[in-house]
Amino acid sequence: MSLKNRYQNHLAIVFLGGPSINSYIHKIQKLDRDRFVLFLEPRSLSQKLLEFKINPDYVICPFSAKLKDNNFQNIILRSFLSKINIKRFIKSKFFREVDFLKNNFESIYEKWRPDRGIHKRYRIKNNIFLKNSPFENLKYFPNAKIFLDFDDFNKEFSDCKLSNNILKLGFENYNKQFDINDYYDIREKKEKLIFQKTNFLNTHSVCHFPLLDFLGFQKVFFLGMDMNFYGNFEHENLKIFKSKIHFYIFLLLIRNSLNGNFKLNFPIYMRPKEEFFTLDQVLKPDNKFFRVVSKKDNLISKIKTIEEKEFFNIYT
Repeated sequence: MSLKNRYQNHLAIVFLGGPSINSYIHKIQKLDRDRFVLFLEPRSLSQKLLEFKINPDYVICPFSAKLKDNNFQNIILRSFLSKINIKRFIKSKFFREVDFLKNNFESIYEKWRPDRGIHKRYRIKNNIFLKNSPFENLKYFPNAKIFLDFDDFNKEFSDCKLSNNILKLGFENYNKQFDINDYYDIREKKEKLIFQKTNFLNTHSVCHFPLLDFLGFQKVFFLGMDMNFYGNFEHENLKIFKSKIHFYIFLLLIRNSLNGNFKLNFPIYMRPKEEFFTLDQVLKPDNKFFRVVSKKDNLISKIKTIEEKEFFNIYT
C-alpha cells in the first residue's frame, strides 16, 4: 500500500531535539494524539520521553551511525578525534562517561579513514552501540516505526536486528546538480522510498522535508529546531560544560572533527552558514512547515525561510 498522502487529515510534529524543547516538553503530552503524528530524529530517542509519556509514531533515520551514541558520547568522540582533553572543559560529574569511553577505546572504536581528515580518524565499530544510545533506547518504544536506509543499517549493524516495524528508504543520483523538483519527487520502488541523493550537512534537510510533504500532512511543526551547537534536550552542552566560554573554546578546538570543510559561523554557537543556505534551497515559498520556538530563548538562531508559530497557545 502506498504511503503517499496517507496523512492528509493530520498534522505532524517533528522532534529534532534541540535544548529549547526543555521549556515546553511538559506540554506535549496534552496534545490530541489522534490529530498529531509524532516523528523523531534518532538522537531524540531518550528515556526522558517516558517521563512525559511521549511515544513517537515514527523515527526518521537516514544515517544509522547516529543510532550508536547519544549527543554527549558523540561530543567525547570529537575530543578523541581532535586529541583534546575534554575534562579541561566539562564539569567533574561528567568525567565518568569520558573515563569509560577512554578505558574501553579499543573495544568501541576503530581506525577509519584518517587520510580524509581528522573527522574520519575513528568511528564506532560495526555492531557496537553505547549505553543510553538511540539504538538501546529503541526498546522503550516498540511501537515506533522507523524510516530506515536498510543498506546503510546493515553496514553499521550487520549482526543486530530491530524489532520495530521498518519502512525502507534509499538514495539515488537524479541529476548532477541539485533540483528542487527531484528533491520533492519521492519514488516508490519495491516497497522502498527513493530520495534524491544530496550532500547536505544539515541532516533533516536530507530527507525530512520531502518525506513529510510526500505523506501529505496539512501542516508540519518542527520542535527543537534550534540550529545551534548547544546539544539536545537530554544532553544540553551548557549544562555539561563549565561555562559558555569553556564550550566555545572547545568548539573552536574540535571544529575540524565536525566536518572536513567545516567553517564556523558567527556567533560561534550557530550552525554553519551552509546549513542555513541549504534551508533556503529546499524550503519552497508558502510551504507548510513551521518552527516551534521558545520566545524566552535568545540563543536560537533565526531562519528566514520557515515561519515560527505560537504552537501551544493554539493546539493545547
